[in-house]
Amino acid sequence: MFALMALVGGVSAEIRAPIQTDVDSMAAETLKHMAGYLAGTRSFSFEVYDMVDEVSERGQKLQFSSIRRMNIMRPNHVAIATDGDSLRERIVFDGERLTIVDYDQNAFGVVDVPGSIDRMLDYASTTLQMTIPLSGFIAGDPYEAMFVEVDSGEYLGIHNVDGVACHHLAFRQVDVDWQVWIDAGLKPVPRKLVVTHKDIPSEPQYIAFFRQWRIPSEYREEDYVPSVPSGAKEVDLQAASPVVEKPIR
Repeated sequence: MFALMALVGGVSAEIRAPIQTDVDSMAAETLKHMAGYLAGTRSFSFEVYDMVDEVSERGQKLQFSSIRRMNIMRPNHVAIATDGDSLRERIVFDGERLTIVDYDQNAFGVVDVPGSIDRMLDYASTTLQMTIPLSGFIAGDPYEAMFVEVDSGEYLGIHNVDGVACHHLAFRQVDVDWQVWIDAGLKPVPRKLVVTHKDIPSEPQYIAFFRQWRIPSEYREEDYVPSVPSGAKEVDLQAASPVVEKPIR
């Protein structure tokens, strides 16, 4: 029911063994610079236009797209609105509870999760078996969330994304390759992300373009209202069986 795409990173209570890395120092420092900027920004919002490949039973790659609007207010507010080919959904966390609304199924679920954004991400991942979209970028420590299982990486130079000069980085893990383009200007925000699932036949990709950044963003109470439709059925999120896209880490 609640089809939550596991895109990048996440925060988990699970203890992971450190991985020996062969990472270009420029790639690591550039990623760390972006992560530090996002971690130190109290409020921000952005829009993501993304495309994901799904492999049919016949082995053909089919591409589906969506637009996500993300609002973050640290330390404990998140709102994500998704309007896509296969999913219309709203996720809201207000520091006390997590609400997920599935408009296609006319259903919603609410769970109490008092605490920070990291606490919510950990609860969603470990207890609900869900991964919040693009969680690596909104975690308290994005560098740790994204870098923990990297085994190699390189800096590819300055390349353009929609006319914006960006640092182009490429990283490898056991099951996935991923690339990120980071704005080379005064605000080192991500501009593009490409994830390739090497462990799945046909190696499907996830591609995201980040745009309309607002830093800082103005707090508007209506941005963090779940907007549950009239007549929607409430479901138990802990008992639900969500369709979860394979995470990249």
